[in-house]
Amino acid sequence: MEKNEKFNGILEWIRNSILYSNEPMNGIFSINGKLKMLGDGNGGIFTIPGFSQIQFEGFCGFVDRGLMEELSKFPKIEDTDQEMEFQLFVETYKLVEPLIKERDAVYESLTYSSELYVPAD
Repeated sequence: MEKNEKFNGILEWIRNSILYSNEPMNGIFSINGKLKMLGDGNGGIFTIPGFSQIQFEGFCGFVDRGLMEELSKFPKIEDTDQEMEFQLFVETYKLVEPLIKERDAVYESLTYSSELYVPAD
């Protein structure tokens, strides 16, 4: 499965995400994949073009490169109490398909997550 197919649901969720609030607010929120910044009432609304694409590319970059880079920072796990050491094989890590769909996680206020397995010896 290609990267774009694999994360298409995530991109769709990012494009359609919105932060709802009944209160007047200052800050940042997203509507239809465009980042909006609300001012203090004196300014306008500012948009960052292509925000969802930026998020999507950053996420794919993390899965493709960043995750292995972070795991490589910890090639060994040591348990000094039991005098044990585990060597991690980070180049063969595995992400398991999440149990729920992205959209279901959003609607049910659940965390969209995946289990990560890193072989060790």
